[in-house]
Order: sequence, then C-alpha cells, then structure tokens
Amino acid sequence: MLGLRITSRVGALGSKSLRAGIIAVFMAVTGIQVHAAGLGRLEVKSALGDPFRAEIAVIAEPNELPSLTARLATAEAFQRAGLIYSSNVASMRVVVERRTDGQPYVLVTTPEPVNEPVVDLLVELAWASGRITREYTAFVDPPFLIAEREKRRAAAAAAAAATQAAPSQPMPQPEPLP
Repeated sequence: MLGLRITSRVGALGSKSLRAGIIAVFMAVTGIQVHAAGLGRLEVKSALGDPFRAEIAVIAEPNELPSLTARLATAEAFQRAGLIYSSNVASMRVVVERRTDGQPYVLVTTPEPVNEPVVDLLVELAWASGRITREYTAFVDPPFLIAEREKRRAAAAAAAAATQAAPSQPMPQPEPLP
C-alpha cells in the first residue's frame, strides 16, 4: 500500500497572518465599522505680533461629540517628541468649540502676542473611547503678508463676482457660405 503523508506546518508568522486574514474577512462580511475621532488641518488665524489664534479641524462621529476634550500635551511629552515647550506654548489655551453648523474644531489661543514665526504644538484630543496626540508646526506670518494675501483674495472674489454678474452674450454664429 502506498503511504502518502501530507504535513502542514504553519510557522508563527504564518499563524498570525492567517489570523489577521480571518479577522479581516469576518469584519468585511459582518460590516463592522470602526470609528475614531481625529485631528485634521491646522489653520493659523493670527499674525506675527498678535495673540496667537489657530483652529484645528476635528473629525468625529456624532456619538463621540459630547465627550470630546482637547489639551496641549505636557512639557515632558514635548521633550519626548523633540519639541521646544516655549513660554508661548505654556500659556496656550486649547478648547473644543463648535461652528454654527455644529462641526467641532479645536481652538488654540494665547493671551499675549506671539513673536516667533514658527510655533510647534503637540495637541491631544480625547473622547470616551480613545485618545490621539498630533504634532503641528504653525507658521505665523507677519501682518504685511496677511494683508497682501487678503487683497489678492478680495480681488479674485471681485473678479469672480463680476464674471457671474455680467450678462452672458450669445455666441456669434458664423455666416453661411454663398
């Protein structure tokens, strides 16, 4: 009789890979969705020499909104991240606010003017089921650059409005050939 012996040997890496694949297939089949809040883009709203003001977009599910809190990371966390915990950073106020449409954002402010053109931030966002820390580098422009940028935006908006307000002329039709 022919003896055929088939052996299967799955190493530790193969076993983990197999388990991960099974979990992925299960999640895809059952439709399990994982939601977590997050921090988006930072937009500086102040000029050099003014009190600092910046807004950070927040991405969150409606059920996470009531428990959202934000704060600046500790001086030790800044040090571990290789960032400078300056006196401007130490005086920052960080709070979750809501826009008129209900969308949350993180407002970062200082009571005194900021004279550093680059400010490093380490912001922590926490909610009932999680926490995230994100590093930001904020570039604070001098007032003359902000004024120039606003003039360009206003000119572009005026040009766009003029284009929309101008009555449209019908396209001239070519003359028929004799």
